[in-house]
Amino acid sequence: MKRIKALAIAPYEGLSKLIADLADDLADIDLQVQVGDMEAGAKFVTDTDDMRYDFILSRGGTADLIKQSVKIPVVEIRLSEYDILQAIKLAQSFAGKFCVVGFPSIISRIHTICNLMQIDVCTHEITSGSQVLDSLSHLKKQGFTLVVGGPATIAAAKSMQINGILITSGRESILSALDEGRNICRAMLLAQKRNLFFRDILDYSQICVLVYGVDGHLLYSNVTTQNSNIDSSPALRSIPSYINSVMEQGEIHLLRRSKGFLWNIKGVRADEGHAYFYVNRTMDVSALTQSISIRDTFRNDDPQPLPFYNTYEHMQSILDTAAEISRTNLPVLIFGEPGTGKDTLAYSIHQQSTLGNSSFLTINCRLLGDKQLSHLLRNENSPLWETDIAIYFKNIHYLSSDAQQMVATYLRDTSVYQRNRIIYSHALDPALAQQELLVSFLLNDAQPSCMTILLPSLRERQGDIPGLVSIYINEFNMTLGKQVAGLDSASVELLQAFPWRENIHQLIRVLKELVLTANGAFIRVDDTARVLQKEKRFSGGAAESASLEGTLDQITAGIIQRVLQEENMNQTKAAKRLGISRSTMWRKMRLL
Repeated sequence: MKRIKALAIAPYEGLSKLIADLADDLADIDLQVQVGDMEAGAKFVTDTDDMRYDFILSRGGTADLIKQSVKIPVVEIRLSEYDILQAIKLAQSFAGKFCVVGFPSIISRIHTICNLMQIDVCTHEITSGSQVLDSLSHLKKQGFTLVVGGPATIAAAKSMQINGILITSGRESILSALDEGRNICRAMLLAQKRNLFFRDILDYSQICVLVYGVDGHLLYSNVTTQNSNIDSSPALRSIPSYINSVMEQGEIHLLRRSKGFLWNIKGVRADEGHAYFYVNRTMDVSALTQSISIRDTFRNDDPQPLPFYNTYEHMQSILDTAAEISRTNLPVLIFGEPGTGKDTLAYSIHQQSTLGNSSFLTINCRLLGDKQLSHLLRNENSPLWETDIAIYFKNIHYLSSDAQQMVATYLRDTSVYQRNRIIYSHALDPALAQQELLVSFLLNDAQPSCMTILLPSLRERQGDIPGLVSIYINEFNMTLGKQVAGLDSASVELLQAFPWRENIHQLIRVLKELVLTANGAFIRVDDTARVLQKEKRFSGGAAESASLEGTLDQITAGIIQRVLQEENMNQTKAAKRLGISRSTMWRKMRLL
């Protein structure tokens, strides 16, 4: 261990000589001694580069003043019982009245010693150096001719022609203080070595650690040339924008896509009021651009879907169920035809949960091939191994039999339910869907098994259509700058009679076009009929011309889509009618 550098501030000359004599015998401490009592001693330290020293040695009130102006340890030479008794014994030999004057820490020890020794000693307590003169003046009027105390008290007493006895510090007290300073330096050196050890680990880590103050000032970063791939990432540059959220919420957990990779960002509020961020690059998702998406409350660049509007009594019951499920960590399987709002309901469940401020990862199974799914399930850096996020498996009915088996095996062999909120969606009727391997597993064999929600089709909510029309028209008036007052009664009847194969999504699309092209306050039946006729052509009502456009694969996929719609999305019936297996049918459908 290197030699310790120490500075001793002695309140009186005798103490400085004693410390200097002891310093000559110290093999491991370089000790500089300076005489200075109270303010004079503190001023010397202030005018000196105290960082040259490992600790400062001083006594009493002088030590207290020095502590207020330095950042290094200040070790106090504490008075021993022998030091106190020696001064009291000398005072007892004095013929006149005497009083011990000192700070509370000294006076309390004198009381303890005197009680044990069964001697009676007068004491006077002061709390600051400015009280010394007034206290001595008061004692002099009471007939005291001798005071016992520290250097400042004795100097003031002499100026007032009062006798004084200084409580001096002996060799044992000084050596004890030097031992304390030596131990402090050893502990600090050990802590520094530990800090350097952990800093070396952080500097070469692929996890980036950043610490910010409340004011947004960067206090620490381990970004080096060893992890420069992190330094250049937009995910890292976005960190300061999350500081307020961390301070308010205590902890956030986000995923970001950048440079073809998925990035994990965790922010934690520390007790000292700092924001700690841990950022690491995880999985290469460049091949999953279409099948994976991320949403959270901190992003403003994603288009926000129109929310559920409740003008239907049965829908309120569904929303109440969803709210209850959101308060648990149970997985949920949402059934509903295309366009019934499964995605919106899934995100709503997430937002109402305790993880509502974390990321919402959507895996679109329709766009996910078996090889991509295998990579996602088995990669050690997969987002499926994250914690405290929501994972939404969208359209699981598009998974092949092999893919369904892979997902079921993963769910059975991992603790993904315990780490995250898991939500699924399916577009087939629940009774038919239970014939599938994955749905059967989720409802019967998974631990825990899924809660279920069934969203009704718009055809089942015809009475709800007038109310929905009013609400959505108001939305489009605000976004499109229009002032449409509504539809005429004949238009409403047409909307209620329409089959709505794409449900709410299709209704929104129709109303948006009607509002956008409206010339008056009310939308007329002719315009409504024209837009609905166009929708019939797009949704398969007159598919001959549409089905013959594009490549052979696209034409085939279009035919499969139309057969599925005609069979009310029943996979088994559609595959049997087409003369192919269900897995072949969905493989061809992905080309649509």
